[in-house]
Amino acid sequence: MVAPRRGPLISAGAYLPAAWYLDQVFPGSLNALGIYAGLTVCNSMLLSRCNDYAPFHLARAVLADVFGCMLGYSVVLCGFACLREYLQRGSVWNANVGTYIAADKGTALPFFGFLLLGFAAALAKWADGRRNKKTERQVPRA
Repeated sequence: MVAPRRGPLISAGAYLPAAWYLDQVFPGSLNALGIYAGLTVCNSMLLSRCNDYAPFHLARAVLADVFGCMLGYSVVLCGFACLREYLQRGSVWNANVGTYIAADKGTALPFFGFLLLGFAAALAKWADGRRNKKTERQVPRA
């Protein structure tokens, strides 16, 4: 198991080349993220996932889990960012998508993003509970 003090150091060591590469591919994008890019280094959700999963699985499974979590986290992050930008400006990644209904200025606040994530988490939990109930009802017949 990775010691809790070494986890952020390993994460920071992986962040530095990724930040350099991101700046080469998308110049200025790292500066646009501000402090939030650096905060992902010490994201307790990701670090606790690594500490709980990695010690008990093979390296291939850990790498597959890392890329799956990375892809899932990125899809959710980009999806909600697109939704918020659409509500604020009527564009997605600064590309005009046509007409839209101008939303309140409150959609620009960080708290609005947390509200959206909370509702999405509640929806996912509800769907998971419904799926579990459905599988409990189906009793295999001999």
